[in-house]
Amino acid sequence: MTKDVIRVLLIDDDEDDCVVTRDLLEEVEGQSFYFKWVPTHHEAVEEIRRGGYHVFLLDVRLGSWSGLDILRYELDHGRKGPVVVLTGHGTRELDVEAMQSGAAGYLVKGTFGAAELERTIRYAIERHRYLPTETGREEGSELARTLVFMGAKGGVGTTTVAANVAAALVRGGREATILDLRSQFGTLASQLDVAPSTSLYDLLELEVEKIDENALDNCLRRHSSGLGVLCSPQRAFNEEQISADCAAAIMKSAGKNKEFVVVDLPSEVTPGSREVLTSADFIGIVVEREPSCVLHAEKNLDMLRAWNVGGTVGLVLVDRTPRSAPLPVSTIRARLNCDVYGTIPAAPDVYQEAQTQGGPLVLLAPQHDAVGALVELAERLSAEKLLPVPV
Repeated sequence: MTKDVIRVLLIDDDEDDCVVTRDLLEEVEGQSFYFKWVPTHHEAVEEIRRGGYHVFLLDVRLGSWSGLDILRYELDHGRKGPVVVLTGHGTRELDVEAMQSGAAGYLVKGTFGAAELERTIRYAIERHRYLPTETGREEGSELARTLVFMGAKGGVGTTTVAANVAAALVRGGREATILDLRSQFGTLASQLDVAPSTSLYDLLELEVEKIDENALDNCLRRHSSGLGVLCSPQRAFNEEQISADCAAAIMKSAGKNKEFVVVDLPSEVTPGSREVLTSADFIGIVVEREPSCVLHAEKNLDMLRAWNVGGTVGLVLVDRTPRSAPLPVSTIRARLNCDVYGTIPAAPDVYQEAQTQGGPLVLLAPQHDAVGALVELAERLSAEKLLPVPV
C-alpha cells in the first residue's frame, strides 16, 4: 500500500465506533492515515463538498437519515470517491443494496480488525481508480492527464509555475502541451521565448464545430525542448471571454494521444475557465505565502467545492520575494484544508535572468533550489497516483 498519507472521512453518528475505527487505523503498520469524523448528515454534506479525501467510511444509519442516500446523492453513487459501507447488522439484502448504490466495500461492525479494514480501504481506492470519471473517461485511456494552474489572485506567478512544470515534464521524457487560455495578452510566449504566428486567437475565430486536433496543431508553436505551446492572443482581440463550448472543444482536441496537457488559467472566472476546471484531473491553486493571498485562495476553494469539481484540488505555494516570516506551510494547509503539492522558494534574480534570456527556469538554471522544487512538483503530478507533500 502507498506510504503517502491516506485521508479518511468517517461518517457515523456513534462516537464509540469513531474511537474503534481510529484505533484500528493507528494499528496499521507501514501506512499513515489522516482521520476525520463527522456524526451528522449536515456535517457530512459539508465535508464531502469541501473535498480532499481519498476514501469515505459510511454508516448505513445516520440518525434519521440513511447513509445510502448520502452514497447515492452527495457521493454520486461512489463516483466522487471510494466508499466503504459500515453496518451493525449484516444482511445479504443490505450488502447487495450498498453495492448497487455504488459502494466499493462493505464491513460489519465488530467483526473486523486493522488488517481487514486496511485491506478493504486499499481495495476500494484501487477499484475507484478504474471507474469512469465525471468526464466520461477512465484512467489510463488515450486522453491526457490535465493539469490546470490558476492563481489565487493575479500576479502570483501562475504562468511561471505552469511553464516550468510543462518544461520539466518534457525534460523528463514526457510528451506535453501547454495552453495559455487567456483571451487577452499573456506572458507565456515571452517566458518560453516563442514567437507565435498563430495563437488562441485563431482558434477562437473558428466555429466551435471546426475546433479539432488539426486546427489546434496548426495553432501550436513548438518550443526547442519539444513542448507544444498554445499562446494567448498577441494582438487586440474583441472577445472578452472564451465560451464554455470553445473551451470544451480545445481541451478535447488537446487531450487526444498526449500524456499531459498543462493549462495556464487567469484568476478571473469565466464560462470557459469553469468548463476547464470542472473537467481537469488536477487543479493547482497557486498561492503566495501571505495572508491576503491565502484569503483569496479560500474563496477560490469554496467556489470549486460548490461546483463539485471531479478532479483533485491542491495548493502550490510560492515565495515571489524573500520574506522574513512567510506563513508556515502547516498553517496554510490547515487554514485551507487542502493538500500541498509543491512549495517554490523565492529566486527573483534567477527568474529575472530567465526572463532576460527567454526560456523556462528548469532548462536555464537546473541546479537552483527553485528548479529542484519545480521538478519535484512535476514529478508529483506525473506519478501514477497524484502525490501531495506528506503532512
